[in-house]
Amino acid sequence: MKEKLLENKKKVLENLYLTVFAVFCLYFFMWTTTFWVSWPDFFVSDLRTIMIALIVVKASVSEKKSNWKELVFEIGLIVVFLAVKNRNGQEILLDTLLLILGAKEIASEKLIRVYTVTIATALFVTIGASLLRIIENLSYAQPGRMTRMAFGIGYPTDFGAHVLFLLLCYFYLRRKKIQYVELVITVLIGGLIYIFCGARTNALCIWLLAGVLFYTKIRRDDAKKRKKEYEMASWFSGLLASAGTICAAGILILSMLYTKGSSIFLKLDSILSQRLSFSQKGMEVYGFSIFGQYIPMQGNGGSTETPLNYFFLDSSYISILLQYGLIMFVMILILWGIIGLRARKEKDWVLLWILAIIAFQSIMEQHLLDISYNPFLWILFAETGKKRKQKKISGAEKNI
Repeated sequence: MKEKLLENKKKVLENLYLTVFAVFCLYFFMWTTTFWVSWPDFFVSDLRTIMIALIVVKASVSEKKSNWKELVFEIGLIVVFLAVKNRNGQEILLDTLLLILGAKEIASEKLIRVYTVTIATALFVTIGASLLRIIENLSYAQPGRMTRMAFGIGYPTDFGAHVLFLLLCYFYLRRKKIQYVELVITVLIGGLIYIFCGARTNALCIWLLAGVLFYTKIRRDDAKKRKKEYEMASWFSGLLASAGTICAAGILILSMLYTKGSSIFLKLDSILSQRLSFSQKGMEVYGFSIFGQYIPMQGNGGSTETPLNYFFLDSSYISILLQYGLIMFVMILILWGIIGLRARKEKDWVLLWILAIIAFQSIMEQHLLDISYNPFLWILFAETGKKRKQKKISGAEKNI
């Protein structure tokens, strides 16, 4: 009776957390749209207070107590996030920290499902409102390129990123149930993103996602026929798990080596839409710091007027490094690597590919540490498939 009561309490707390989690996601999503929402005073601060209270209560009723290594790791996480937040005033860091800590012992599928339903519903409403001219559908006409539409989001590439991350979430939830027809539709979606939004990076990532999942399904189906389980090559799964570090090192080295006098670098910078030149400019003007600094940026989003003083660090890696500092930069790469290594250990090949695609997309875009786009950082402390199997076995043993 006591165990059942405890289980009911945990379930209520989990549902409360997921509700607050959904509100958080919706709140940050709305800031990426052209909707004008007048939020109540102290709305987000009250939301944080509720989240903190839920984290504390969840921890108090948890049967599993953190060992000293986990405790040190969690305290280190809190210290770094708060120290960086105090240096540059970015409140979103506190929100990210709360979402990571609050996800502890909650099934990763539940987190991703709630995020997917919330953001997909909001995105469909936004698209509809923009097409019905209830809100502005920003369109960008560029010389030599097609007119790019944002469908109610602040910028066409941001719309493409929303679609990409929703597809990543969808296929994470589908995993072993993925069908070929879904992959064909995904290829078509990538084509639409390219045609209507001109979001080349996101279209490429969508096609890459369809391609790698197509290959994985073929290999998995073939192994099943032979009554075996598909195994990714050890060296290759290790490469995918390290994708974040590899991509970060690549863009950082190229940005530091970039020189205007080199035709090769000028061509590469053009292909990367000036990521190298702006990244190097950011390094020269602001330099590196331990805990970050405030960097004023002016991008193209939210208006079709070209800003007079355009300066934006599009690459997630460069943006995190310069805005949030060296320690946060290293910590994010470590966290991403831990999630990747866990996926590799649990043979969750689909998740491993998803993490690698996000790592690749983050070379060009700023959504790696963005609540309204990337929910996969929050599964750091969440319960994965293997953990739940162990829990079920442990529970069955207790009942025996």
